Amino acid sequence: MNNNRKSSSIILSLLWVFLERTSVQSINLIVQILLARVLAPVQFGNLAVLIVFINISSIFIQKGFSVSLIRKKSVDELDLNSAFWTSLFVAVIIYMAFFAAAPFVASIYKTPVLSGGLRIISLTILLSSLYCVQNAILIRNMKFRIIFVRGLISAVFSGGLGIIMAYRGLGLWALVAQNVSHQLLLCVIVWGKTRWKPRFQFSLKRLKEIFEFGGKLLLSEIVVYSIESLRPLLIGKKYSAEALSYYDRGHTYPAYLMQTIYTALSNVFLPFFSKKQDETERLAALVEKIVSVTFFITTPLLVGITAISKPLVSLLLTDKWLACVPYLIIFCIYQIPYPIQGIARQVLYAKGKSDYVLYSEIFKGTLVIALLLIFLNRGVYLIALSSLISSAVSAVINLALIKIILPVGIGRIIKSMALTSLHCGIMYVPVWACGLLELNSLSTLSIQVLVGLSVYCLSAAALKDENLKVTLGLITGFLKTHILKKKN
Repeated sequence: MNNNRKSSSIILSLLWVFLERTSVQSINLIVQILLARVLAPVQFGNLAVLIVFINISSIFIQKGFSVSLIRKKSVDELDLNSAFWTSLFVAVIIYMAFFAAAPFVASIYKTPVLSGGLRIISLTILLSSLYCVQNAILIRNMKFRIIFVRGLISAVFSGGLGIIMAYRGLGLWALVAQNVSHQLLLCVIVWGKTRWKPRFQFSLKRLKEIFEFGGKLLLSEIVVYSIESLRPLLIGKKYSAEALSYYDRGHTYPAYLMQTIYTALSNVFLPFFSKKQDETERLAALVEKIVSVTFFITTPLLVGITAISKPLVSLLLTDKWLACVPYLIIFCIYQIPYPIQGIARQVLYAKGKSDYVLYSEIFKGTLVIALLLIFLNRGVYLIALSSLISSAVSAVINLALIKIILPVGIGRIIKSMALTSLHCGIMYVPVWACGLLELNSLSTLSIQVLVGLSVYCLSAAALKDENLKVTLGLITGFLKTHILKKKN
């Protein structure tokens, strides 16, 4: 009975997180598509430069303290207040540094508007620090319904503001306003929905305890994002903002899909794995199943996008963005191993092995830099293609790390992934062939999606893939849990 209740709780939690991520990312995607239809590619290139600086700095606020508070078996007021005031102090320092450096950044890229843009968009760092502890409390207590509501409201209103400003000809400022208003709304809603409020308490000893785990996590996240950010920064400097915009759009849309899945898995499974960190055999079996099923669900989505990329871009973004199609294909392939990395990280964090993550990211970062130096002068396409090498190496490293700390069946995982790849190969051919039909983009896409889903499911059923049965069971469980919740 208790196990059934726990399973129902996990399923319901996953449901809320997937609803929140799917709805928010879908709204953000729609907003980005509408903005791309109105704004020039160069404006998205300028935004990509700004976002790099903001995301790197946000890691200091969101990653180190939040994950440490979620993972910690017990936290009290002193822990929470120490983390809050430290994160706010760090955010103020970073904002002041960015404010002072903004003219220098603008001069490097020879784009004056970046100076004011960086100073305004950097406000998101301060806003993020004001609710990072409350957000950790919500995740720790698995209050995913509140997270769903706040994400949906902030995405709708900030997206609407960005679209209105874009249609009024405000260009880059529409994109800046969307990002700042999104963080502001998240902050206001989370403060209103969380009982905990900061008090003037601080303990250096508690901060050290929190940072003992979070420090390595923080360093690994900084290494990852700093290395990954070298590509857009160098492309924008060496080539042009327009070239960067096509690269960025091709990278962004597959990333939206993966971020949805990654966030859902990490938000639900990090607290769950942390509670089960001492039950090695059960945790190993669970991780093995999660990796196989997640790969089974996400891979056909990404492979399918590569098959329909041209009509998809033409319909959603208009023909002026067709130059981003090759990048869209490359980064769909690049994202395929990403769930493996996400799951491996949550297991390592739950087991207290954040140093493993740090060392692996340093190794992968060194590889990325080497590849970037080799291909930097050979064109943007080759820079993008080089990322596929680092993605494949990352998958191998993360499977090895899982095996080191848990007795998982790597052979079974690889066999399951190979079978999923076979389904995708079988699916790709008819989906691509449907693209040769002389129909309008909407009709072509509709046929391709229906054919792809049907062929993939038929292939899985014909080859008796266990992941199909598990996936259908999850969908049924979601529906039953949601219906029972309403009845009760």
